[in-house]
Amino acid sequence: MSRTVSPSSNQPYGVARVTAVWNLARSSFYAARQREHHPREPEKRGPKVRSDEELVAEIRGLLAKPIFMGEGYRKIWARLRFKGVRTSKDRVLRLLREYFGAFSAGAADGLKLRHDHGSVYMSDDFQTEIKFLGIEPSPAFVRQPEGNGCIERFFRTLKEQVLWVRRFRDLEELRAALIEFRDRYNNHWILERLDYRTPTQARRDFQLEQEVAA
Repeated sequence: MSRTVSPSSNQPYGVARVTAVWNLARSSFYAARQREHHPREPEKRGPKVRSDEELVAEIRGLLAKPIFMGEGYRKIWARLRFKGVRTSKDRVLRLLREYFGAFSAGAADGLKLRHDHGSVYMSDDFQTEIKFLGIEPSPAFVRQPEGNGCIERFFRTLKEQVLWVRRFRDLEELRAALIEFRDRYNNHWILERLDYRTPTQARRDFQLEQEVAA
């Protein structure tokens, strides 16, 4: 239309006049003409799909500088999501299995498994399975340990992250390590049952929900 010649002036109407009549920004006009002359392939919407090599590099980065040791594939997936790396739990599990090796005889040779005398742990199937992996069974005394399952799991985490991996010179050094772990656990340990939130995040969200309900 801008190239159309006016019958009265015998001159093209021009871009400025046409866009003004159409109430259209000239930048939009030039952008449309640019797309017409240089068409681009439409880009797929959604998060970028990374190659296995790129995703393994991201996983290795998390494992090289862990906040806590021994986190499973679900928490690795969650921490990748926190970094903006979108993928699936199944894919993270597959890559971790390829990275750490396959499930095979003697894969856990040298480990001991502490368990109680529950029917599940004492069954032939379970005992055969752990022996296949090279794990030595270590049954606890009958009726022990007893207590709340959640706190027992916390004690296990405490032992794995602090007590079993460090030596302490005195009680003061141990007390300082426990205080540091308490703060690190509350602010950084993510729990599946809390929808992959830390205890601090879950407590804050709960308090906000209570305030809204009130």
